[in-house]
Amino acid sequence: MAIFFYKYGRSVKNKMFEDFGGILIDEICDDIHIGTPINFGNGLCGIAWGLIYLMQENFVEADVDEVLEEVDKQIVRLEFRDSVDYSLETGSEGVARYIIYRCKNGIRANSAINLIFLERLHENLSKNTSNRNAGLIKALDQIMYGEGLEDDCDSLLRLLSVDVEYDESDLFNETRALGILDNGYTGIGLKLLEKELFKRYCLDINTQDMETGKIPKLSFCITCKNRFHQIKETLSKNLEDNRMFQELIEFVLVDFGSMDGLKGWVSANFMEDIRSGYLKYYYTEELSNWHASIAKNTAHFLAQNDIVVNLDCDNFTGFNGGRFIIRQFLLNPGKIVIHQSSGDGYDGSYGRIATRRSQFIEIGGYDESFEPMTFQDDDLMYRLIANGAKYIAVRDSRYNKAIRNTKEEGVIYTNSQLHWRDMLDLNRARSKDNIMSGKIIANNRIFGIRKNIYLVDEKYL
Repeated sequence: MAIFFYKYGRSVKNKMFEDFGGILIDEICDDIHIGTPINFGNGLCGIAWGLIYLMQENFVEADVDEVLEEVDKQIVRLEFRDSVDYSLETGSEGVARYIIYRCKNGIRANSAINLIFLERLHENLSKNTSNRNAGLIKALDQIMYGEGLEDDCDSLLRLLSVDVEYDESDLFNETRALGILDNGYTGIGLKLLEKELFKRYCLDINTQDMETGKIPKLSFCITCKNRFHQIKETLSKNLEDNRMFQELIEFVLVDFGSMDGLKGWVSANFMEDIRSGYLKYYYTEELSNWHASIAKNTAHFLAQNDIVVNLDCDNFTGFNGGRFIIRQFLLNPGKIVIHQSSGDGYDGSYGRIATRRSQFIEIGGYDESFEPMTFQDDDLMYRLIANGAKYIAVRDSRYNKAIRNTKEEGVIYTNSQLHWRDMLDLNRARSKDNIMSGKIIANNRIFGIRKNIYLVDEKYL
């Protein structure tokens, strides 16, 4: 609750609320005693994590090592032994969350936190193979091997806020908790505050998009054919990472006849998101052989929002990645193309391209006369630029991570006899000829598969 008052006070520029947050912190610290539990939900790990957050955000000025020295000594006494409690509230996830943020810059010399304790914590978490714990295990590995971490306390705070659910008709009741967890009042307040701050940010920007006070909406366009082993890693993560602003975002997933169980998996796990329209899952068998331009055009044609983003099925948006892209468009009015590639042409992020839907339609989308793979992304951007779009490279590593593939993997389902390098040479030459001759409109503006394609919902199933 103290964090909420600090953040709210800063947002409304009223120090009274920040002062009240300070009073709450003093009371919390005064109540710590020898019997205070170590857990995150109502114990030392949660309190210490909150203090790190307040110091990180410059709400509180203090020496973090001095403040948390005794807390660290208590926490490292944990043995875990045969514990099977891996929860955030009372188990090892909560301990790991604190330790990761405490040591994100490495283990400090003379710190009570040492490799022996980290190994015990790592061993305990390894017994639980959930995706949530997998990320924590990786972070602990990075700390133990002396690698830095990009995550900060704010990412966890937002993650906790995303999970908060409430019904306005039952907002105030005697049984609701005060904290962030368990859909408590603080969690609700932080979620509402985050949304309000973003809307205020949007309305403060004087751009063409905001002339009517309308925040542009965004569609992530995903295509997939027999890549279940990758999309099972990315889809649920991407949906969760953007859920806080799902009223502004949709995910359009087009399955081109996958035979690896994708349809059953999506139907079993994401029906609630399909019902709400947050995820739109289409299925077709009209593309027997993979063709990147046709597949991507189909997903972009089915997208309904103002901004369209190509999101390959092996790509991660990053936390609130949709909001991040919307901000770029608000800051850059007019015709633009946002390229979120890391700069490494082989890491899978090169195809992350965002533009306004109207611009995409205006140039006819990806060129379907190309060979099945390679250079379709470059060509799209070159034609957008030739049509007056400003090219903006956004190489923020928080928002362009991907599962690395080989070029050979990318052409498996094309049924082409050409090597990918031959496709590259042919497509590059064709693109150059078209642009040099002023031919920047592809496909006569009629693109994508438009027949025998079905929206998978409860009626379809």
